[in-house]
Amino acid sequence: MADGFFISMAICSEKFDTGMIFAVIFYTMQASINMKETKTCGGKRVLVVDNDQDFRRYITDCLQAEGISCITASSVSEALEALARNNVSVLLVDWFLDHVAIEVVRAARSSSALMPIIVMSGKSYNVKMDALMADADEFLEKTVGGSALATRVKRWIGRLRAAPDIFLPLQQQDILLLDEVKYRYIRHVVQLVGNNISLAAQKLGVHRQTIYAAMANEEVEEGKADNGAEPSKLSLTTRGVNETNDRE
Repeated sequence: MADGFFISMAICSEKFDTGMIFAVIFYTMQASINMKETKTCGGKRVLVVDNDQDFRRYITDCLQAEGISCITASSVSEALEALARNNVSVLLVDWFLDHVAIEVVRAARSSSALMPIIVMSGKSYNVKMDALMADADEFLEKTVGGSALATRVKRWIGRLRAAPDIFLPLQQQDILLLDEVKYRYIRHVVQLVGNNISLAAQKLGVHRQTIYAAMANEEVEEGKADNGAEPSKLSLTTRGVNETNDRE
């Protein structure tokens, strides 16, 4: 309604030339595109795997209408390549892809223990148990409506977003140094106890100097991000030791 109003005003006014009219049209179109982009589900991406082109397009249209980013595959090999090359958040796969999609389901579960895997089927007999036994999270009939399907996918994305930040690596690139895991855990505990260093040390069974070292490590990382240069770890560590000695 607003877009049409601005364009009509541009055409009716003698002060607006042709260039201005096109500029207004472009602006309103760009604004509409930007509004659609802001609807995306936090960067989460769904891999839709089905060898039926029409059904695949129908699914992606329904999901994209809800602001959900999609990539597609039409075979097992394409699906495996898509999983390897992309950061896939949710897998939506036809169970009878190339006769059976169990290889895709297993590959997805191997790449991420948290990835929601939704299996679909249009066959007359029930394969729900087979899909769930293969470690899928949900089974849906292909007769499900597009709106209902999009709702289910968004619900899984919401659960995925709400999942706690755990330290167990799901992929090789997620592996952290043990010191980094320790420092993150200590800093989290400090926050839980209201930044009470003594209480955190007591709960963890460590010396307060260990707590200060973890906090100093966090400041070093923040300094790198802010300044682009590595601050002196010695000065921060020394400060932590001094504060520890002062308080003891």
